[in-house]
Amino acid sequence: MWSSITYTDRDSVVWDAYRRGEPIRIDDTDAFDGRLPNEETPVGSAVVVPVRKHGVVVTSALKPNGFKDEDVYFLRVLGQLTAIGLDRKLNERGLKKTQEVARSALQKHSYEDMVEAALAELPEALNMPLMGIWKTQPARQQLEPVAGTDRSDRLFGDLPSFSGDDSLAWRSFESKSTLVTSNVASHPDAYNDETPIEEEVIVPIGDFGVLIAGSTHAESFSDLDAEILESLGTNLAVVAEVIDSRRDRDLLNQVIARILRHNVRNELTTIMGYASQIESTADEPIREYARRALESCRAVEKTSRHAREMRTIVNRRSDITPVDLESAIQSAVRNVGAEFPDGELEVDIGDVPTVTAHRELQTAFAHLIRNGFEHNDSDAPRVEVSVQQNDESIRVRVSDNGPGIDPCELDVIDEHAESSLEHGSGAGMWIVDRVVRYSEAALTFDTGAGTTATITFSDR
Repeated sequence: MWSSITYTDRDSVVWDAYRRGEPIRIDDTDAFDGRLPNEETPVGSAVVVPVRKHGVVVTSALKPNGFKDEDVYFLRVLGQLTAIGLDRKLNERGLKKTQEVARSALQKHSYEDMVEAALAELPEALNMPLMGIWKTQPARQQLEPVAGTDRSDRLFGDLPSFSGDDSLAWRSFESKSTLVTSNVASHPDAYNDETPIEEEVIVPIGDFGVLIAGSTHAESFSDLDAEILESLGTNLAVVAEVIDSRRDRDLLNQVIARILRHNVRNELTTIMGYASQIESTADEPIREYARRALESCRAVEKTSRHAREMRTIVNRRSDITPVDLESAIQSAVRNVGAEFPDGELEVDIGDVPTVTAHRELQTAFAHLIRNGFEHNDSDAPRVEVSVQQNDESIRVRVSDNGPGIDPCELDVIDEHAESSLEHGSGAGMWIVDRVVRYSEAALTFDTGAGTTATITFSDR
């Protein structure tokens, strides 16, 4: 009969066999001069077989001399096969949990959250309760603790920092190599020569820092453990780079938004004020120079406005919601109609329903209407907005009587490349295209007589 027993006496023969990695046969428990785990057990003989790092298998008999050499050999083979099976199981479980942790960490937006995700489940799954993660501070040449497991906090209190003065942690980080250290306290580069840690594994996390797993018992880590931790370190290094990129992008967005919202707009207002004054008071050719300066300022102002809209739309790409189609169209018509008082703007929308779309849908409509006027060389520029619907779809059409859409504008939609937005050209179409795509609608153009842009919603 097999049973599971926990042995806590580390001076007993059970732990002796585990540490030595060799079977121990006890032919007569009464004559055995070692320490038995339970002196009152009615056992006459026993064999203790180590199962690598996993533990031991103890087989006993009621009478003395119950095991022959061939029995010990068989039990040794059994222990090896058991270790192989447990290694494979641990490997599968550890790698699976590592992948799960990496996926979870990838959703985080800060280093602290990434570390929390890594330490939430993995130490328990790998049976490594003493674990922590440190982040490098390059200017100080230090590794500062980000977080540790509860067991680590109870054992050490505040986790230490490691400097570049030849500490093991710094050596692992700088060399980007894993260090497995036994008898930690006696190592010449140990941070603390009185540490309770007997063995530790230090794994670099790319340029981010290191992960350290420790044990208060010797020979607690196998090569497999080190490989699993290395896999985790590699995954966390990638996650840290992603977080770095997100942080840089967010900072850049904030800076650009502030520049576009305040600096550029304020400076343009000042320049346009002076240029308008010069245009109204100066003689030619100075007046013409002022007029050109005003045109350039208006172009920069338009580009700045487009950039703000582009940033808002992309940052809110998942902001899909029920949109009142009539309100969105009428809002766009009012805003753009005021910009072109000499143009004719006709609206025929009737009774239209709500559609599921990006919250900035009215911005897309406004750009299509504006585009119909801005590039219209007709003596009587006209734009028509209409809605057709059937049982399968709703179509919003914006038609003009201009010369037809510029191919460069269509390149923005077809290529989705930065080069197609050079000098700000095509930004309006880019915005229209993104809003339509995020709304899971379709955008098409008919460039026969004038231009007709059609946005089709198929969620009926």
